[in-house]
Amino acid sequence: MGNKILKIDLSNKSYSIEEIPEKVLTNYIGGRGLGAYLLYKLVPANADPLGEKNHLIFTAGPASGTNMFYSSKSFITTKSPLTKLYLRSGASGTLHSQIRKAGFWAIDICGIADSPTYITLDNETVQFKDASHLWGMECTEVNRAILEDFSKGVATAAVIGPAGEKLLP
Repeated sequence: MGNKILKIDLSNKSYSIEEIPEKVLTNYIGGRGLGAYLLYKLVPANADPLGEKNHLIFTAGPASGTNMFYSSKSFITTKSPLTKLYLRSGASGTLHSQIRKAGFWAIDICGIADSPTYITLDNETVQFKDASHLWGMECTEVNRAILEDFSKGVATAAVIGPAGEKLLP
């Protein structure tokens, strides 16, 4: 699968795929460690948590997508808008295995879109789509609408709701 990170810039609606050095994956094992390392390397200490220099980093661990105990976790790492410090949140579900099946250890999102936008990832193809029709919906509604739109095989979604749209910490 390779040691890849998908880097997405919402400001430019662009993306790139880069290699993560083997030493980084060895020294910062798992989604938690990799997320903390990437946040430290990518986000300036004085970055505004709601600004374009902050990053939203989705990570999966080495056992993601396997049947191993406690392997069903994905992590989201960022700079908290509330505390302005490191923030990490873990979630169960299928996001971790979809990240790994696409060939990545991490997805790094930065920048600010000029209009409501959602991203689709199909293997190594990224598309930026208009999300105006989803604005103001509750998370379950947005999730349902996106998954109906993207109905090829297995899919998963990570969404924000009205509070996130209003940039509430």
